[in-house]
Amino acid sequence: MLFTTPYVLIESGERAGLAYFERPLPDASEADRIAAYAQHMKFGPTRDYWSEFVFEAYVNHRFDVIFLRGLPDVPESRPHSSVNRR
Repeated sequence: MLFTTPYVLIESGERAGLAYFERPLPDASEADRIAAYAQHMKFGPTRDYWSEFVFEAYVNHRFDVIFLRGLPDVPESRPHSSVNRR
């Protein structure tokens, strides 16, 4: 068995989250969009994409959940992004 701790995005809002997924996915058939979604969620556009997002978006945790804030493609929305260190 494999158990993972879920990530919960806070303060981004449903509309912003849905808009994020429109940006990296192609305007193509449903099958192509589903395949692109799976590819994006598993690998991201770069090798470190998701690990960097989690690192920069981390807000807090409990034993059963990790809380993140922001969107992967909006650096200003992530609390630990380098653009927020200025």
